[in-house]
Amino acid sequence: MSQSHPMNSDSLPAQPSTPSTEGVLEGPSTIIRNHPIYFFEDGSLILDVEIQRFKVHHTLLSRHSRFFSSRLPTERGSAEHSTHSASTSVHKHDVKDESEGERPQALQRPPGSNGFHHVVLEPKLQVRVEDIEALFQHLYHDAPLGKDSPFSRIAGILRVSSPQQLDFPVLHSTAKSILQGMFPTDPETFTHTHPLHDALPIATDFHLPMIRKAILYSLVTTTDFDVSDTTPNADAVPSVDPQSEIQNSISGSTGVPTHASTGPNSDSIAPSVGASEFSSIADVAIPENTATPAPAGAIRRTALLSPADAETCMTLMTRLIEHFTPILFTPAATPHMACTDVFADTWMPLVIEPALADDGVYKPLETLERMKGIDWAKRGLCAECVLEKQEEWTEEQRVVWKHMDQWLGIDVEGESRET
Repeated sequence: MSQSHPMNSDSLPAQPSTPSTEGVLEGPSTIIRNHPIYFFEDGSLILDVEIQRFKVHHTLLSRHSRFFSSRLPTERGSAEHSTHSASTSVHKHDVKDESEGERPQALQRPPGSNGFHHVVLEPKLQVRVEDIEALFQHLYHDAPLGKDSPFSRIAGILRVSSPQQLDFPVLHSTAKSILQGMFPTDPETFTHTHPLHDALPIATDFHLPMIRKAILYSLVTTTDFDVSDTTPNADAVPSVDPQSEIQNSISGSTGVPTHASTGPNSDSIAPSVGASEFSSIADVAIPENTATPAPAGAIRRTALLSPADAETCMTLMTRLIEHFTPILFTPAATPHMACTDVFADTWMPLVIEPALADDGVYKPLETLERMKGIDWAKRGLCAECVLEKQEEWTEEQRVVWKHMDQWLGIDVEGESRET
C-alpha cells in the first residue's frame, strides 16, 4: 500500500453538525488537528484520538485488529451497517457489549464524507495519541517493532494492541514477548539494565509477575523508592532505613516495622511482617495493594512509584535482609579444617566489610556473585573446596530467587500456563 503525503491543513474550532476531513471535536472551544504524518489523502478511515485526527486505511487496520474488524463494515456490509447506525449520533456513540463492558462503536459514514468511516475513541478507552503513533509507525513500516525498539514504543504498542483497547492479538503477543525479553530471569547473571518505574505499572496492569519480580528486586537494590514528595497520601507510607534494618537483623532485634492495610469494608489486616511474627519467612506472601486490582490493560497514567508498590519494596527488603543476614555473617565451612580456617581468617575483610560498604545484605544476588568471584585459591583454599563453594553460592542465588516468588505471592505454575 502506497503512502500518500498528508495534506497540510489548519486546525479548526468545533462544528459538531459538519463532520469533515478537517475534523473537529464537539465543544465550542475544542480544536482537533490533523496528524502531520498519518493523515493520508487516500485514507478510508478517520480516527479521532484526544485532540488528534488521523486518516488511515481501513483495510489495513481491520485486517489485524478485532476491534476494527468487528466494528467497521466491509464494503459489502456497509449498507446494512448504515441502516443499523442510522439512529446514532454522527460524532460519538457508545454501546454496551455484554461480554466486554462498554466500548466505543464505529460510527456510520458521516454525510459528505466521501465514503470513508469515522471513529471517535472515547476517553474511557484510555488510548493515548503517542501509542497510536507508535502503532502506525509499526503498521506503515516507518519504525517496525523489534527487540531493539525503545521501551516507550514497546509499552505503547503493548497498551494500544491489548484486548482492552484496539485488540491487535498477534501484535500484542509480539510486544509482550519482546517486553519479557528485556528483563533478566537468571539470578546468576542478574543485571539492572532494564526499565524500572515506567515498567512497573505495565507489569502490574498486564499481570506479568516475572517482570514485576525483576523490577521490584532492582527497585529495592538500586533505588530509595521514596514517594514522600510525589503521592497525595505519602504520610501513610512508612520509611525503612537499610542500615537500621541490617543492624536489627545482626543483633536479633525485632524492630522491623509492622504496617497494616485495612479498608472500611475489609475484615482482614495485611501486615508487612517482622521476623518476630513468623517462624518461616518463605511461607509469607508480601501484601499487594488491598484495593480491587485493575483488569489487565486498565492503564494508569503515572510513572511514580505508588504507595502500595513502595510498601511492597520495603517489605521485600525486610525479607531479603532476614533471609540473607545469617548467610552473610557466618563464615563458610568446609570438610577440610585448613580450608575452614581460611574462611575464618578472611571472611570479614573479603565478604562482610564489602557487603556493609554497599548495602550488600539486601542485595544477595550481587553479593553472592561477588563472593564467587573472589580468588579463594590464592587465599589458600583447595580446588575441591573452591568448586564446592562456587556451586553452593550459585544454588543460594537460586534459592533467594525462588523465595521471592513466595514473598511476592507469584503463582509460578499459573505464570507458566499463561505463557
